[in-house]
Amino acid sequence: MGRLNRLHLQRNRAQSGSSSRTTQHGGDRERTPAPTARAARRANAASGSRFGCVGTSPAGADVDLGSGPAAAGKVKKGALDGVTLTFASYGGIFQDGQEAAAVKPFAAESGAKVLSDGPTDYTKIKAQVDAKNVTCDVTDTDTLWAKRECGKLLMPLDPKIVDTSKLPKDMGGKCSVPAMSYGVVLMYDKKKFGGNPPKSWADFFNTGKYPGKRAIPGIPSDASPGALEAALLVDGVAPDRLYPLNVDRALKKLTSVRSSLVFWDTGARSQQLLESGEVSMAMVWSGRAYAAGLELFEHGG
Repeated sequence: MGRLNRLHLQRNRAQSGSSSRTTQHGGDRERTPAPTARAARRANAASGSRFGCVGTSPAGADVDLGSGPAAAGKVKKGALDGVTLTFASYGGIFQDGQEAAAVKPFAAESGAKVLSDGPTDYTKIKAQVDAKNVTCDVTDTDTLWAKRECGKLLMPLDPKIVDTSKLPKDMGGKCSVPAMSYGVVLMYDKKKFGGNPPKSWADFFNTGKYPGKRAIPGIPSDASPGALEAALLVDGVAPDRLYPLNVDRALKKLTSVRSSLVFWDTGARSQQLLESGEVSMAMVWSGRAYAAGLELFEHGG
């Protein structure tokens, strides 16, 4: 029958371990399928992550998860009756999809009351841990950030409770699991470019041929992929030679168009910049590009 698994939930205590993590990337952010746009319109594909931290369950709750090994996608019926958990992610249609696909079914099966929060805020997470008043339980984050903070702000996962056996090779971590794959795509305002729109990251950096502001990710403490890779590709680095990144070279290339750059710090902001016309093109997560396109289409944009 296997060992009886019990999860001891302690209210508002931050815990940490000392383990490290291997990763492919991070945020996450789009549970939508990977984009089908041409490779020239992608910076790269990436994988977001989720981590666990101690949250708002009843003090000292002793939860019976049943016997036998953990199984992905399974939870004992009613195991979390009376327990309140908080799930934080990046908002918008992405978080709506996460909740419909996973959070609500989990809550219905386990009996937990699951609250939603967002967007993911690393400063807020650190403040909670420092104050020993952590309110999140599961959060969607950038994988690079999760790797760096494993054993510091983030708790190691317990393999007796979290089944990681089906994860793609080398994508699992000590403190997080991959949550989705997504693309970073180039989106532009067709009204500003007519029949000759930008078609590549080289065009994105060509401010002479394509004038106007362009938006790129600028999330504090988040080295999520996109801007650095695109800059290096445009500067002549072969795709199979990108990693490890030559950060100084990438920043030098970005600096060459600095006066034309606008930075967004949330997926919602990237979408707003495009919809409002504040920028003529933008580097955005695939799900947000899809949402912005729908919004413009519905309003005749």
